[in-house]
Amino acid sequence: MRWEEALIKVFSKSMASTDSADNSSHDCNKEQNDQTDDCTEKFCHTLLDLPWQDVLWTKVLPYLSISDCFYLRQVNKEYKKMIDDYFISCSKLDLTDVADLSASCRQLTYLNLSGCTWLHNVGLVTIAYKCYFLEFLNINNCSNVTDEGIRTLVFHCQKMTTIKCKNVYQLTNYGVELMVKACPMMTKLDLRGCYRLTDRCIKLILEHGWNVRELKVKNCQSISEQSLFDIKDKIKVDVNSNTSSKNYFPKVFLQL
Repeated sequence: MRWEEALIKVFSKSMASTDSADNSSHDCNKEQNDQTDDCTEKFCHTLLDLPWQDVLWTKVLPYLSISDCFYLRQVNKEYKKMIDDYFISCSKLDLTDVADLSASCRQLTYLNLSGCTWLHNVGLVTIAYKCYFLEFLNINNCSNVTDEGIRTLVFHCQKMTTIKCKNVYQLTNYGVELMVKACPMMTKLDLRGCYRLTDRCIKLILEHGWNVRELKVKNCQSISEQSLFDIKDKIKVDVNSNTSSKNYFPKVFLQL
C-alpha cells in the first residue's frame, strides 16, 4: 500500500467518525483531545498546502475508494472543495461498487448512473436500502435493470420526484405502475426507448401519477399518438413522429 493511501485513509476515517471511546479520567480525556486537535490542525494545513492538481489529484486521491473520498470530503469546507474539484477534473470515475457508494452517502438526494451498463437489480436494491432520501435518479441506458429492481427501489425511496429510464429495455407497464403508485411526488418521467410500454402505461400514469407534469416517451413504438393526445392537456409530452399510431387517424385534406 502506498504511503499516501495509508495516510489519507487513517486521517479521513478518524476525522469523519463521530464515535469516541469512553475514558475513565475526564482530565486525561480532555488533554488527549487537545493534543489530537493540535496535531490534526497541523496535519490538515500540511495536507491542504500540497499542490492539489499536481500532487493530491495525481498521486493520492486516485488510490482511494469512492467511500474514502467521501469520508475525506466531510472533514471541512476546504476538503469538500478539494474533493469536489477532483471529481470535476476526473475524465473517468469507477463506480462499480454501488454498495460502497450507497453505504457512504446515505443522505444522497441526486444520483446519476446514466450509461452504467454494469448496473443490475442488485445494485438498485442496495441503493434502495441505503438512500432513503433519494429524489432524482438517472438510470438511462442501464439495460440490465428490470421491474423487480424498480419495485424495491420505489418502495424504499418514496420521495423521488424524477426518474430517467431511457432505453431501459426490460421496463414494462408494471414497472411504471410501481413508480407512480409508490412515489406520489413524482413530477417527471423519462421513458424514451422503452419499447415494451403500451397505451396502458399512459392510462396508469393518468390514473395514479397525479403530480406528473412532464413525460418523455419518444421511440416507444407501442404507445399510440391517440393515448398521448388524451393527456396533452394535463401532462407535457414529447411526441415522436416515429411513434406508431393504431387508433389515431389524422385528418387529411386534399386539394383538388
